[in-house]
Amino acid sequence: MRDHYLRATDRNKFLRQMEQRGAIVDEEVKLKKVDGTVMDCLRTSIAIRDETGRIVRFQTVVRDVTGQKNAEDVLRASEAKFKELSELLPQAICETDIDGNITFANRKALEHWGYGGEDLERGVNVRELIASEGLKRAGASFEVLLRGGSGSSGEFLALRKDGTVFPVQVYASSIARGGEVVGSRAVLVDISDRKKAEQQLHDLAAHIEEVREDERTGIARELHDQLAQALTAMKLDLAGMKGLAERGKAIPPEKLAGTMGLIDETADDVRRISSELRPGLLDDLGLVAAMEWQLSQFGERSGLKCRLDARTDDSDLGRSRSTALFRIFQELLTNIGRHAGAAGVRVSFELDDGHYILMVADDGRGITEDEMTAPGSLGLIGMRERVRPFGGRIEIEGVPNGGTTVRVVVPVG
Repeated sequence: MRDHYLRATDRNKFLRQMEQRGAIVDEEVKLKKVDGTVMDCLRTSIAIRDETGRIVRFQTVVRDVTGQKNAEDVLRASEAKFKELSELLPQAICETDIDGNITFANRKALEHWGYGGEDLERGVNVRELIASEGLKRAGASFEVLLRGGSGSSGEFLALRKDGTVFPVQVYASSIARGGEVVGSRAVLVDISDRKKAEQQLHDLAAHIEEVREDERTGIARELHDQLAQALTAMKLDLAGMKGLAERGKAIPPEKLAGTMGLIDETADDVRRISSELRPGLLDDLGLVAAMEWQLSQFGERSGLKCRLDARTDDSDLGRSRSTALFRIFQELLTNIGRHAGAAGVRVSFELDDGHYILMVADDGRGITEDEMTAPGSLGLIGMRERVRPFGGRIEIEGVPNGGTTVRVVVPVG
């Protein structure tokens, strides 16, 4: 047997242990085969003594577990690699035992839930990470995994250590060893931003419908208050002139002139309403001309000093981009009139490095960061959605009591 030891000291150690203890059960040792190769073994030995108590021989059973040890080493290396990689991922990853106790959580998971390594050592159960309203559903999914079910996914409301909640998308699967389920592994994605975006899109759709309804109401009011009244007045004038003609009397020139003037005013109202819906200048002469007209109209109504500096034409802009930029321009002027408290507006339009840049700046109170990011800032969201199909962007900068500057950047089509 001594030829099977790797070193003489190993045999001496074994002899001392047997002298002291009399028996060794399932001791892990490395022994040499006859051909000199090394094997991992589990050794169980019993010392046989004579009547004087002296050890005369050993009864030993040796089991070769080299294959098992190699598999365990590979498994440990694989698990170490998995944990190392998981620390680099932006998603939360955790593992549990069969009772739901967390056995591993990467850095992102600890950040999301507000726990530390000492909490895991104390013991944290996965049920502590789910808000009460989702516990029953989460528990049912966990039970399916433990019964060997296939991977599952679902949305849950997660519960942080401090009691706050946030939505997560969970992708989970069972962990099996030797054909037996021993726990679960899950990837958890914080979907707070996605939920916020979905809510913003929902609110934006409602806002757009509300704006459309307001526009319809405004058009209906204009038609009733201006056109309908003018047409009624013209009808009465014409009826009066018809009566005079039927009686063979001359129509007074001033009455005829009054009716002609009313017709001219009605025609002006029709052109104004049409221009407010979509300026003919936008289709006929392009974006710059339409912005000049819109800015002059805004200046007359608001009393603000307005200036436009157009450093390029818009011949390559295209109809859809022109429309998007013009509608954004209208929205910006409306916001300035309602909220800025400004005395003047500066507008520039230029082509720079393959991008059209529309800049609108006022000298008002300046938009705040909270106003830019508020869930109710649907006008800003709507403007960004207008340029998104073209790969454009909107940059907003506000200076307290120094005004607001908005840059709309759209690539050349």
